[in-house]
Amino acid sequence: MLPDLLKGYIGIVTVTTFRKIIRIRQWFYRHNKGESLDTPQVMFPTITRMDADKGLPECLKFLFNYGFYKFGLEICLIGIVTLIGTRLDFYSVLYSIWLLLFFSLKRKVVARIWPCFRTFAIILLPIQYAIVVAPPSWLCIGNTLGIIH
Repeated sequence: MLPDLLKGYIGIVTVTTFRKIIRIRQWFYRHNKGESLDTPQVMFPTITRMDADKGLPECLKFLFNYGFYKFGLEICLIGIVTLIGTRLDFYSVLYSIWLLLFFSLKRKVVARIWPCFRTFAIILLPIQYAIVVAPPSWLCIGNTLGIIH
């Protein structure tokens, strides 16, 4: 039962950990080789918008480079819809309110309130995790009545 409840959170922690490990490994590799320590911003630096029209491989390379830049909001909204569809609980209602807000506003306004949504998600994720796992035993009130269960 508990592993089923935690598998999404364990996945998030695992992906975040691997991402950080990869970034640190890349930083050390670049440092040892004397290369720039800045993270490259694109996967295929030679591909431009004009190359995207040349064929399918070039188009896919362009989308890998700039897909999230061009369609980032849409990808995030699809992620929120997926979250709502898989959770179907009180938190889904909160996320659906944000989703309705994002759908009803223009892109520039969404860009201004996006930090509020990020803060909401950053605060809510540990709270959801704590509720699923239960508080640590040192936070629980002891059995003061002497009743044995």
